[in-house]
Amino acid sequence: MKSAVYFVLFFVFMGCAYASQGHMKLLAVSQEGEEIIGSEADLYLEIKEGSGRVFIETFPITKMDTQISTRFAKEIACNYLETDCSRYDFFYTIRGESGIIGGPSAGAAISVLTIAELRGLKIDENVSMTGTINSGGIIGPVGGVKEKIEAAKKAGLNKVLIPRGEILEDNTSIEEYSEKNNITIIEVSTVDEAVYEFTGYNNEEGNLSLEISKEYSDTMKQLAEMLCDKTTELQSKLLKDKFLQEMNESLKNKEDEAINLTIKSKNAFEEGKYYSSASYCFGANIRYKYLQLKHENLSEEGLMEILNTLKEEIKDFENETDGREKRTITDLETYMVVKERIKESKEGFDSLMSSAAEGKEIEYELAYTSERLYSGRTWSEFFGKDGKEYNLSKELLKKSCQDKLAEAEERYQYLIFFVPNGFSELRKALDYAYTDYGAGEYDLCLFKASKAKAEANTIVGTIGVDEEDFAGLIEKKTEIVGKNLAKQTSRGIFPIVGYSYYEYAQSLSEEDKYSAMTYLEYALELGNLDIYFQEKEAENGSNNKTGIKIDSIKLGIFVIGVILGLIIGIFIGAKASKQKTPRRNYPKIASSRGKRGDR
Repeated sequence: MKSAVYFVLFFVFMGCAYASQGHMKLLAVSQEGEEIIGSEADLYLEIKEGSGRVFIETFPITKMDTQISTRFAKEIACNYLETDCSRYDFFYTIRGESGIIGGPSAGAAISVLTIAELRGLKIDENVSMTGTINSGGIIGPVGGVKEKIEAAKKAGLNKVLIPRGEILEDNTSIEEYSEKNNITIIEVSTVDEAVYEFTGYNNEEGNLSLEISKEYSDTMKQLAEMLCDKTTELQSKLLKDKFLQEMNESLKNKEDEAINLTIKSKNAFEEGKYYSSASYCFGANIRYKYLQLKHENLSEEGLMEILNTLKEEIKDFENETDGREKRTITDLETYMVVKERIKESKEGFDSLMSSAAEGKEIEYELAYTSERLYSGRTWSEFFGKDGKEYNLSKELLKKSCQDKLAEAEERYQYLIFFVPNGFSELRKALDYAYTDYGAGEYDLCLFKASKAKAEANTIVGTIGVDEEDFAGLIEKKTEIVGKNLAKQTSRGIFPIVGYSYYEYAQSLSEEDKYSAMTYLEYALELGNLDIYFQEKEAENGSNNKTGIKIDSIKLGIFVIGVILGLIIGIFIGAKASKQKTPRRNYPKIASSRGKRGDR
């Protein structure tokens, strides 16, 4: 029997010897006294069957931000490949010779290695890189680039990838610095470019163009017309009553804001940017409605009558919305947007009642709440549109909400690692999502958690970015979001919310760059909600869009080794038993074989 065990162990060992373990060199910096010097480290990754967990082991111990950024990097790699990684566990190991200064600068390298392992790609061991990794696979700036290049040269590497736009020395170009140090230095701005430099693999899916759905365009145009017709109506009434000519300075400012928004809306409409047009008219309507309420100078009883009417409208619209059937991703997105506006209207109404009880002025808040409800009504026009049907069960919505909350929470924890008492608005946005989760409103939780994560990504992605580089960052992010939306449309899904935010971000890019970046992040997070659900006609299939190639040859060798080992072991064990035992003691051969088989 011993020989059988040896054979089993031999073949199992052969399989294990071929187990997949990825490796690349990391570049880092360490501190020796007052001096910062470049250093190298080894990064290893194993991927095994599991449940989506991430394990990180480092020596020397690194700071918590390195560990969190590793989780970001894994998530971005899975998103890059559009792969469901929830069935696998990821084991990362970082080994360095000296104490490495903690930080997220290995994020891009970790994403590249993860992508390579998931796709079964061979990493060029003579290449290394430094750079943070941000949403959409954008590679961000880091410190100590010169020291890291020196460490790469010392380690015998021949190519280093650095974030695009890094300044190495005053008035020295990348080419000059590369020639001076006898090492190839390549600037990269996306994980696509980095993966290509490491593996030669190109993930481009051809020149996909973003095809705007005619049904979306027609419906959004209708929404814009509904909101902008109301703008014209409110403005005309105030002009007719000559109220606009008799206002004080404070009210005049509101009119100026409304006029400016109306002009922007008209320009956007003419350019075919209907969501932007509708958004500008929504802002104008709030101001015109406020001016109308001030003009009417309603008594307390008159205001209460309006409030009671508003309360009934909110209740009726909520009942109508809750009764809607959700079959498609468009239905889900519409429900999210409409339900958010209903909830905001309800909260606004409660605030209005409190302010009225305290004798405070409520006209502007009343204008906002009533127009927010009207905006929800216009969005409900998207219910019931044609599209692929998905399983949008409560169980799957709950799971998607949990996943998105976890991702958003990680980013928040990462940020407060640097500013312990900061980001109160982000915390509040997350808490709203948790409240919806506790109430069982998983659709709304997914929506709010996605937006909270996007807001956190905006902050993380702009850390260390100089103001003069903001325009370039927006341009790159716009390109990435456009490609992602194009992929969705090529599959027969038009993400109405993702595209709307994408369009609006472009309208804001000149006057409010930070808001433009935030809306691009919204578009990125909400542009692929289908990843959480399955098409009804494919529910028995895999939810993994691209498949995972964790070196299938090595996996096959492992499985074959184990099977061969077991077969040979059983054969030798059976033969050995026959030789050692006198046959006369076992006259009932059939019976004894039966017993052996039952064991």
